[in-house]
Amino acid sequence: MRESMIGVPRIDIFWLFCAVVGTFAVLGLLVGGAANELLWPLIGICCGALSLLVIWALHLNGFSWYSGPILYLTFLWVFHFPMVLGVSLVPSLLDGFPVYIQEWNRSSSWYQGALYSLLCVAMFAVGASFSFRGRVGGQEKAEKLQRGDDLLRKVGWGILATGLGMTVYSIVSSGGAILFEIAYLELFDSLFSSSLFSYGVMLTAEGVFVLALGVKQNAIWYVIGCQGAITCVLLAFGDRTGGLIPLLGLVLIMGKRGIRMPWPVIAGGLVALLFIIAVVRVTREGGVANAGGEAIAQASPVVGLLEMGGSLETVALAFEWIDNGDHLQLGGSYWLPFERAIGRLVPGIRTDIEYDPRAMSEVLTSRAGGLGGSVVGESYYNFGILGASVFFFPLGYLIGRMDCADTPMSNAFYISILYAFFFQVRNYFTPVPVMIFVGAAPLIAANVYRATRRYGVFRRMNMRHSNAG
Repeated sequence: MRESMIGVPRIDIFWLFCAVVGTFAVLGLLVGGAANELLWPLIGICCGALSLLVIWALHLNGFSWYSGPILYLTFLWVFHFPMVLGVSLVPSLLDGFPVYIQEWNRSSSWYQGALYSLLCVAMFAVGASFSFRGRVGGQEKAEKLQRGDDLLRKVGWGILATGLGMTVYSIVSSGGAILFEIAYLELFDSLFSSSLFSYGVMLTAEGVFVLALGVKQNAIWYVIGCQGAITCVLLAFGDRTGGLIPLLGLVLIMGKRGIRMPWPVIAGGLVALLFIIAVVRVTREGGVANAGGEAIAQASPVVGLLEMGGSLETVALAFEWIDNGDHLQLGGSYWLPFERAIGRLVPGIRTDIEYDPRAMSEVLTSRAGGLGGSVVGESYYNFGILGASVFFFPLGYLIGRMDCADTPMSNAFYISILYAFFFQVRNYFTPVPVMIFVGAAPLIAANVYRATRRYGVFRRMNMRHSNAG
C-alpha cells in the first residue's frame, strides 16, 4: 500500500473521497434534489466533474491509464456524462441537435439519472480498489508479454479470418456498396438485424485481440492498422460500438505489453476520433455516400462528444418507468439469458422475449425506439438505487482482479470477457454470457491442445528414461 505525502494510507483517502461522492449522489436522489429546476445546472456540473475525479483518483491509487478499470470507467463516462456536463455549462450547446434531443435536459429524471450514474462510477471504483494485486509487477508483466505467443498468434489469425469472412459475407448479402447510401436506422431492417454480421464483428474484434497478444512486440502496429481499417468501415455504417470497443481493447493490450504513446499523440488521436464520430452523426441520417460536404464540415469534436453522452436518456427513462408504476425486475434481466439457454434443453422455460418485461431492450424498443441501451439504466431497472452496489461494485472488483493477468493466454481470456462488458455499457446484459462463451471457446480449445501436446512430450520423455534404464 502506497503512502500519501502526509503519511496517511492513500487508499483510505480514496475510499473517503468515494464515500463523499456516493453520499452526495444518494442524498441528491433521496431528498429529490433533481425536482428543483434551479439545481439542474449544479447537479449536471457536479456529476460530470466528480465522475472524472473518481477516475483520476483511481489512477492515483495504482491503476494505469491503460488498465481495464480505468478504460471501462472512461468508456462509461463518454456515453453518460458529456451531454449533461456540457449543457449544464453552456445551455446553447444543444441548439444544433434535433428537437427531441433538446427536450432531454428539461426533465428531472435526466438529472436523477446523472446522480445515479455518478453513484455507479463511485461504487465501481471502490470495487476495483479492493483488487490490489492488479497494481504491482507492471514491468515484469510487460516483459512476459513482449515475447508474444506463437499458438495465440495462429489462433488469432483463425478467429480473425472467420470473423472477417462472416462480416464481409453479411455485408455483401445485405446489399454491398448500396448500404453506404442507407440511413443508420434503416440498416436495422437489413444488415444490423443479421446475427451473422453481429457475430462476425465480435469474432473480428476477438481475433484482433488474440493476434495482438500473440505477435511479437514490433508486429503489433500492423494489427493496430488492420483494426483501424475495420473501424473506419464500421463507422461508415454508423456502428460506433463495433468500431470503438476494439480500439479500447488494443489500448489495454499496448499498456500490458509496455508500449506507451506520447500524450500529445494521444490527445491528437482523441480529437481526430471525436471529429470522426461527429461526422458519423451526420452520415447516420442518410448514409455516408449521401452526406453533403457542408454538413460534414460543420462537425466538431465537441458535438461528437456531446452526442455520445446521450445514453443518459436511457437511464432517465428507467427512472420514469419505475416512478410510473413499473416493478423492479430484481435481477430478472441478468437471469434472463441463462434461463433462455436452459430453455433450449428444457421445454416450457423460454418465454417470448418480445413481451418479457425483464428484457429492457424490448421494453425500450416498444416505448422509445431508436435509443441505445445503458448498463447504468439496466441496473436501476432491476434494483433501483441499490443497483450501484449490487452490480457495479462486484463488476469493478472482477475487472480489477482480472487486470492482474500476466501471461498472453490469461490476458486473452481477460480481454474476451472485458469486451463483452464494454459492449454492455450502451447495450444490455442479455448477450453478455453468449459473447463471453464465444470469445473463450477457441481459447479453451487452444489450452486443451497445448496441454495435450505437453502431456505427450512428457510421456515420451518418461518412456525414453524407462527404456534407457
